[in-house]
Amino acid sequence: MRYAAEFAEPDLGNRAKHVAERATTLQDVLGEHQDAIVAEARLRELLPKAPSSGAAFAAGRLVERERARKAAARAALPKAWRRLERAWS
Repeated sequence: MRYAAEFAEPDLGNRAKHVAERATTLQDVLGEHQDAIVAEARLRELLPKAPSSGAAFAAGRLVERERARKAAARAALPKAWRRLERAWS
């Protein structure tokens, strides 16, 4: 949707620009969520190879942060979606 709106902007003007901006915001929220999921999975893969309990502790703290990042993205999703819907309407 974002790229279609950007492509149509010369013909549709501000409405297309607004849709593209809102789609970009939604894309950013979804990307944050995906990045947090991938980061946590990668940390979990590396954890069994951790050389010490200190590394395991650090990995646990990082997983905790990624979960918070994922939760923040999930909380931001409904607003970003509504704003895109309103821009499209």
